[in-house]
Amino acid sequence: MTIEVEFVGPLRRPWPERQRTVELAEGTLLGELLGAWGYREEEARHLSCSVNGVAARLRTPLADGDRLSVALLLGGG
Repeated sequence: MTIEVEFVGPLRRPWPERQRTVELAEGTLLGELLGAWGYREEEARHLSCSVNGVAARLRTPLADGDRLSVALLLGGG
């Protein structure tokens, strides 16, 4: 299956460009994909991910044609 991935903001990416189409195995979970890209689970908790515009958790399964957006959570006060 293929999905569209976009990295938003200043965060480490697995490739130089901000957007890319990637091939995945059917049933891949978001957390598995982030792990394959070198994000440890602790790091992944500091990312804001959405799939097709809806907030996603690490256990969210990805499907063919999904659009994944990955951003760094920022806090302040």
